[in-house]
Amino acid sequence: MDWILIGKTALVAFLVVASSVLVITYLRKSRRAPTWRPPIDSGYMKTIRPGVPPTPLPEWVNWTDDDEASDSAANNPDKSS
Repeated sequence: MDWILIGKTALVAFLVVASSVLVITYLRKSRRAPTWRPPIDSGYMKTIRPGVPPTPLPEWVNWTDDDEASDSAANNPDKSS
């Protein structure tokens, strides 16, 4: 009868210690996690977001003010004055 009592006590003690270790570890890591961010240039991030070629510029980027006035008058007869 004594061995059953010792076994039950040991099991309860083990469960208490194991659950407290898990809770303490979780709390320590949860406080530390939001401040840590992986660097953008790491190899891991490059596999997730590989390099993207630049978007071609639209044609109006290279227009000057004179070109814009002549194009708008030529394309839209209602705006010509």
